[in-house]
Amino acid sequence: MSVKCLHIRAVLVLLLALSFGEVSGQQYPQKSYQESVDMQSLLYRGRVERRYAYRYQGTYFAYQDKYVKGEVYFNKRHYSDVLINLNSHRDRVSVTKSEGHLPVILDRRYVEWFKIGSRLFVNIEEDKYQGVDGGYYEVLFDDGKNRLLKRIYKEYKEILERDVVEREFLSKIDYYLVIGGKAEKVHGMKSFAKMFPQCKKDIKRVNREVPFTVKEDKDLLYKAYMEVVR
Repeated sequence: MSVKCLHIRAVLVLLLALSFGEVSGQQYPQKSYQESVDMQSLLYRGRVERRYAYRYQGTYFAYQDKYVKGEVYFNKRHYSDVLINLNSHRDRVSVTKSEGHLPVILDRRYVEWFKIGSRLFVNIEEDKYQGVDGGYYEVLFDDGKNRLLKRIYKEYKEILERDVVEREFLSKIDYYLVIGGKAEKVHGMKSFAKMFPQCKKDIKRVNREVPFTVKEDKDLLYKAYMEVVR
């Protein structure tokens, strides 16, 4: 083969390489794509959150068995559009790529906050507030000064009936009001009136005027109290 032919072939190869590189560079920015893949892979590493093998009534998850699209701030990075759920029996959060994948438990040390749908949860460190255990808490209200937190715990119980063991998960819910870095457990309207004596009349008015459906839902009722004491 002549030197001239070799030269032409080399030029053609170079042009093809440059052409391919330009197209692939436009469609797939390699650095950002690779970084995205690496970060996603870090999120889905860990122990598998396996379903409980025995039959039971209720659910050990905070609200429902189904994994819901949400967000998580994990290891100083924000991840969106992840399927996420909270096991309130073991107090651990897990994520999955899709319904066909096994969910993976996130290391609590690196979780700052997460959302299940529109519900916001925060990771409270041990001993951050006196009288409040470390763990995951739902944020019902936060205006920068006062914070209303909800702790959901699913208690496992076994009942023997007619030689048959019935298993179930029961919800135990506690509410905490954080004011100026101090946390107080909330038991009802009197707790709010005691912590906000200057707003006692407004709190009582809310209690009189809200619909019965709100009174039956402590989340809504307590948030209504917070709106008049802010």
